[in-house]
Amino acid sequence: MKPIVTDTYDFPTLIEKRYVYVDKTALLRRMISGVDGRFFFMSRPRRFGKSLMISTLEQIFTGNRKLFKGLAIAKSGYDWNTYPVIRLDMSQIRAPDLAGCRRVLCALLADLGIPYSIDLSGEDNPGRSLGRLIEAMRRRDGKVVVLVDEYDAPIGGLLDNPEMLGDMRSLLHDFYLTLKVHAEDIHFLMMTGVSKFTKLSVFSGMNNLTDISMSPTYASLLGYTRTEVEQVFKSHVKAFAAKLKKTPKAVVGDILSWYDSYRFSPESNVRVCNPVSVGRALQERRFYGFWDATGSATLIVERLRKLGKLPDEIEGIRVFPKKLDVCDVKTLPFAALMYQGGYLTIKDVDPSGELILGIPNREVRLSIYDGLVDLLLADSADAFTSTAVSLKRVLDESDSAETIGRVLKSVFAMVPHEWKFKSEAETKRYFLLFMKMSGAAINAEVESANGRADAVLETRKSVFVFEFKYGKSAKSALKQCHSRDYAAPYATDRRRVVYVGINYDALKRNVDTLTDTLNDTLSDTLNDTLNSRMLSLIRQRPGLRRPDLMAALNVSESTLARRLREMRASIGFRGSAKTGGYYVLKSRGDAQ
Repeated sequence: MKPIVTDTYDFPTLIEKRYVYVDKTALLRRMISGVDGRFFFMSRPRRFGKSLMISTLEQIFTGNRKLFKGLAIAKSGYDWNTYPVIRLDMSQIRAPDLAGCRRVLCALLADLGIPYSIDLSGEDNPGRSLGRLIEAMRRRDGKVVVLVDEYDAPIGGLLDNPEMLGDMRSLLHDFYLTLKVHAEDIHFLMMTGVSKFTKLSVFSGMNNLTDISMSPTYASLLGYTRTEVEQVFKSHVKAFAAKLKKTPKAVVGDILSWYDSYRFSPESNVRVCNPVSVGRALQERRFYGFWDATGSATLIVERLRKLGKLPDEIEGIRVFPKKLDVCDVKTLPFAALMYQGGYLTIKDVDPSGELILGIPNREVRLSIYDGLVDLLLADSADAFTSTAVSLKRVLDESDSAETIGRVLKSVFAMVPHEWKFKSEAETKRYFLLFMKMSGAAINAEVESANGRADAVLETRKSVFVFEFKYGKSAKSALKQCHSRDYAAPYATDRRRVVYVGINYDALKRNVDTLTDTLNDTLSDTLNDTLNSRMLSLIRQRPGLRRPDLMAALNVSESTLARRLREMRASIGFRGSAKTGGYYVLKSRGDAQ
């Protein structure tokens, strides 16, 4: 069983040390053939294998044929011509100020010039350095291959520094303009990044740059398909399944639930998994949110906080593909930010071509919720998460309405003093954040015939219907539950139904709760009505059989059995189990 490695993006290392490698060289062979163009750009979220792709292309163009033994490109008839390669990792361009970034970039180019006897050490203009390097390499070895990894990394690290951000944008604009000027000297160009900043010169100036980010042809180039997980990682899946005492098929299903469903092309239904997360899950043999461990979601959750939305509230965003390009770093449209960061993906496409976006999988959903909790609660975040986990355990074991009330008081007491709830909506959002963190099966704004309950929590034994008030009383919340009959959709549900009225008191900075278990009070209304209907039906149709009675009342067998037990003093049964029916009794023990 080959070992899995998730922190190495160097193709020679993966091959020479015999690590697991998912073969994508058939698609790379097509890309370099020229059939789709020569200058390419591809955006993908972080940790999707962009750097490994760049490394693989570098080895192809430098003719390192032996590394590709047994891979698709080795069987394709590729000619293995060699080219001089300029490989730039723009994530290295980090410094406290613009002058420092310029020096780092110039130093990087100077190092690339040494093998070609080009002295670039005195240059302080990165664009000029790149131009001189391309010209010298072309003169000596022919047309150049340029591979730019994470082209937008210097911008991405400055999104919270508007002043320096504008200067960096100008620097990169001039730097990438060199590629346009020297287009005739370039045999092949590949640029990768997270975002497509269309006002940078590489996009506004290079008309022959092919953006394959949404190409159906290259939809599976980065990330793992289900087939690749099942085939390439077969032995690892089998070992993971043995640990969990599950079948390999079930473990693959769990992997897809946690890490799959990234769809990058409107014209293809291909979905891929996050490769780093899959690798780590199989390596460590556990399901976990590895997304957070590989980068920060601070900007994402800050935007969510400002919008006043929970992750579930951004499901179903509609947007046309062009809107997912970031025209300017200063605008950062929300949908584009979320999509390019990997927090939203294409769920569906309507006939007009509009994309319907949603959160791809469980890992990303948890990442966003965890980020929100950390941002909102700071030092109380761990206690909040721990309490949420304990609530799930309590709900699984005891299903107690009183416990829910006590837990909610504890949770609202964790809110930092400087954070003040100003409305019922804010109060509900905090409550729902907590419930979602607990993993409870809760839905917000649940429709019924007479209105919408604020939230409904369903457990194995109970249905809890929540109504919120702000600055009023828990009693008024309960009154609204009753007056609007929020429990009506659960009238025939055999679980107990509990109304939970919650009021947030801004002076106390906490909640008061009142509960009302309806299987007693509800029976006085809904159940008595059901019993009366049943008695009337049997009186009109003596000998009514059990299936016919269930159909006439539109109830389940368990609900009918419960009603008949309650009415045993008034309703009797005569005949065999198959052909017998029900009759109204004149008195206990006597049939009509």
